[in-house]
Amino acid sequence: KARDTLHHSKLPATVNRKYLEVLNGLLSKYMQLFNVGFLAQISENFDFQVMFPHESELKTALRLSGGQKSVLAISFWFAISELFTGGLGFIILDEPSHHLDSNAISGVREVFLAVGKSMLASGAQLIVITHEEALKDSFNKCVEIV
Repeated sequence: KARDTLHHSKLPATVNRKYLEVLNGLLSKYMQLFNVGFLAQISENFDFQVMFPHESELKTALRLSGGQKSVLAISFWFAISELFTGGLGFIILDEPSHHLDSNAISGVREVFLAVGKSMLASGAQLIVITHEEALKDSFNKCVEIV
């Protein structure tokens, strides 16, 4: 049984399923921090699927608004970072609040506060490049380029 499971033709699929399981758990963790009102998961094809509370089945993420897609992307990058680059020591996000409305930006701010504290405690850094003034107080250091 072990030989069949670990055979070279089946091992990549087994590894992919395990990574997907872990990645979906991490994605869910970060989506909950954003409190965006929908659930997301990554399918075996590595497509994003979403479900809103009033719905009973997953649908393609293409139906999300620009802001919702941004929140999903930020959550995904945090999940990927935690899974694959945990020892790297930093995450860089370029314009993560692009296309977000004020409510979503408030959620992003809360996530940055929580994740920033966690990263600081572990000696890691979160570097964010943004024009969004509302995010400025989310960070312990800011560099303004005029």
